[in-house]
Amino acid sequence: MGGAAAPSPVGAEEALRSVPRVADQSGGITHRLARVRDVPSWAAGDAAGDAAGDAAAAHKRLRDLVVGAARYYATHAHGSPVMLVHAVTAPNAVRRTLPALPPALWPASLAAAWTASAGVVAAYGPPDGAHAPERAAGITPDEVFARAAEHGDEHVIKLADTVLDVASDDDPLPLAAALRQTPRGA
Repeated sequence: MGGAAAPSPVGAEEALRSVPRVADQSGGITHRLARVRDVPSWAAGDAAGDAAGDAAAAHKRLRDLVVGAARYYATHAHGSPVMLVHAVTAPNAVRRTLPALPPALWPASLAAAWTASAGVVAAYGPPDGAHAPERAAGITPDEVFARAAEHGDEHVIKLADTVLDVASDDDPLPLAAALRQTPRGA
């Protein structure tokens, strides 16, 4: 993936939509990731930590990645609902660990999280593009998590937990991501 470059002004969701799928969609994650030849640059900044890749910017951009990945999942989960969960949850796991890491490592952590999310999208993104998301208007975060807990699957629960970390009142699409696998009455 080459040297460090300034972060793209493109949002994370748009960047994930631009990730090319691997042509051969057979095999498990190890086989599919081995087929990924290039991931578009988005989060790299300067992984060495200069002013373009400072810790505060890395923390904000990592949150943006989690939100963008949740938005992507809301419209693309039909590709592989279980595997694409990891495109959302992996960067959130990194985001949650940042306080335990020296700030100098935050930009590199962001770059690794982007690579993981983009790799999962390349390996499991759907061939037919976006589908309409579940309706999330009027649903509360508590209801989203209650549905996930009732569902019981660990992927559904960790997706709901991740989405609730970044949900906001002005953007219902991340909440809609958690509803992909927990329809009303499920």
